[in-house]
Amino acid sequence: VYGHKDYMQYLVPGVIALALFFVAMVAGGIILVDDRARGIHEGYFVTPLTSLDLVMGLTLSATTLALCMGTMVTFSSIAIAQLPLIGGLPTILMVEFTIFLLGLGLVLFMFTLMARVSNPMTPRALFGILNVITFFPSGALYPTESYPGWLQALSRVNPMRYAVHALRGLLLKGVGFQAVLP
Repeated sequence: VYGHKDYMQYLVPGVIALALFFVAMVAGGIILVDDRARGIHEGYFVTPLTSLDLVMGLTLSATTLALCMGTMVTFSSIAIAQLPLIGGLPTILMVEFTIFLLGLGLVLFMFTLMARVSNPMTPRALFGILNVITFFPSGALYPTESYPGWLQALSRVNPMRYAVHALRGLLLKGVGFQAVLP
């Protein structure tokens, strides 16, 4: 499907997705719960900011951090894996848009999971479990077609699978926007 590619090149989209997961877990989970436990959020409520302002600000800051980290990991991975850029600048722009969407989705996912959490140890305890549930069924390490039936079913409902697939199509095949839009 991808022609002859080094396994290291095949892993690049998975590495990008994993980096975004870590950023979302820290910025969208751990920092949110730690700030709440320290009383920082209560300090926000004495300002004229609305709840929507706070949610949008936290989301924007965490997503921006994810985009910056995803961009650094992308270009580092491309250099280390010696991945040729098929499609040039349009491909890079689509990769950046995909990174933005995955970062936003993961940050909102973490915010949703941590909305009512008050114990600062909870996100740390969930970190490994969430990593296994989202990363391994995503097809980042092996093609999802090689998974057993039960894992393929889990993979089909995993949004990270589609992000890894889009990044792999863009970076390894140089496909266009229409190919990764779904």
